[in-house]
Amino acid sequence: MDAAGIEPAIALRMASVRYGAATAVDSVSLAVRPGEFVVLLGPSGAGKSTVFRCLSGLVRPESGEARVLGQRVDRLGARALREVRRSIGLVFQQHNLIGRLRAIDNVLTGCLAEAPLWRVLARRFARKDRQLALACLDRVGLLEKAWQRADSLSGGQQQRVAIARVLAQRGRVLLADEPVASLDPESARQVLELLASVARQEGMAVLCSLHQVGLAREFADRLIGLRQGRVVFDLPAGDFREADEATLYLRPSADEPTHPLSVRFAPVCDQLSPT
Repeated sequence: MDAAGIEPAIALRMASVRYGAATAVDSVSLAVRPGEFVVLLGPSGAGKSTVFRCLSGLVRPESGEARVLGQRVDRLGARALREVRRSIGLVFQQHNLIGRLRAIDNVLTGCLAEAPLWRVLARRFARKDRQLALACLDRVGLLEKAWQRADSLSGGQQQRVAIARVLAQRGRVLLADEPVASLDPESARQVLELLASVARQEGMAVLCSLHQVGLAREFADRLIGLRQGRVVFDLPAGDFREADEATLYLRPSADEPTHPLSVRFAPVCDQLSPT
């Protein structure tokens, strides 16, 4: 638990991952509470995607730990890990929708874990599931697009359908990996505003990776910076300064150490209980 007695929904504690001789993340600690929208910043290759893979159980840290909803996902067997993943919604840069299906059918795939197999194969979902899907589309402002093919929607609308699918899944954690990278500025703002609203109104823990520093400062509760696999700051968005951005994106010099020192850190992760 943190200093306020709140159990983080997702957390890494001194987690390290190597791919061959390369260190992807090095002693990374971070945490996201329920109802919090946290943005992960950093240049390409900083380790952001590896952080997401650790939290979703796709990669097990060589040292340290990864926790989701109080469980050590790095220690779970296959069946227990599947159960935890039901609570984790994923949003990606490329939407991962089925283009030939209608928006409502894509949202209904968020209900697959609870639906009988025959309903899934026949695409005959229960009335309550369809009502939930429509409510989720209404929540993201796309109720009027429910019966439209996903591939006929704009990029921003497709991303909002992907978020509606997460809401239909009724998860408690949302991991968004570069969700606005391919969107125009206005659509990007709409998607990030929606993610922030989902965190605060639905009580979900949302961790989102971005390259757009200005949008991150505008919408996030907290910003975490990764550089060369290490956390270099963990700050409330209002405390982020130009010097922090320079530290994060400054081109390394020949005599720079392999990993820069942490420059500014709000000790959210250090307050996690080790048990």
